[in-house]
Amino acid sequence: MEGAVAFLVAQGWASGLSAWAVLVITGVADRVGYIDAPGLLGSPWVLAGASVLLVVEFFADKVSYVDSVSDTAQTLVRPLVAAGVGAEWAQAGPHLNPWAGAALAGGVAVLSHGTKMGLRAAINASPEPVTNVVASSTEDAALAGVVAFSFHHPVAAASAAGALLILGVGLAAWLVWLVRRVARGGRGSPGGGPAAG
Repeated sequence: MEGAVAFLVAQGWASGLSAWAVLVITGVADRVGYIDAPGLLGSPWVLAGASVLLVVEFFADKVSYVDSVSDTAQTLVRPLVAAGVGAEWAQAGPHLNPWAGAALAGGVAVLSHGTKMGLRAAINASPEPVTNVVASSTEDAALAGVVAFSFHHPVAAASAAGALLILGVGLAAWLVWLVRRVARGGRGSPGGGPAAG
């Protein structure tokens, strides 16, 4: 039971960042025999469709402001795909019913998706030299690691996902604070002192 819950937490967190990446990693892992993916998760059609969408998302995610548009467009998509992933895995196991699996994975995806949106919006507005390429590539690596690890080490993967979620919230909050501080300084500087003479 603990492993099943942890697994869906990891899958939900990753789906909130990129549902297509989760489907592609799962499909490829099934194709090469690393796992036995249940239901539609092992379908070559799902793998093909998700691969096309992942390529589009991959490049959109590296461009300032385009990434935020992409995230906004997928606000419903990522949690819904995560719910579907959770339901498929739960149905294949004895510990959770599909509705519980869908709610768990979908709920975690809402949290991670919201964190990603906030972090990217803050990065786009921040004066710090943090590029979208760096942020996106870091997310990609973390996502791939968590998903791949979750197949055989779900508790460790869920722990990593939880830590990364907390880190993301902290970074977003710090960047928002930084942007507001710079904005206040910019508004206060012109004509802020007494007039000369």
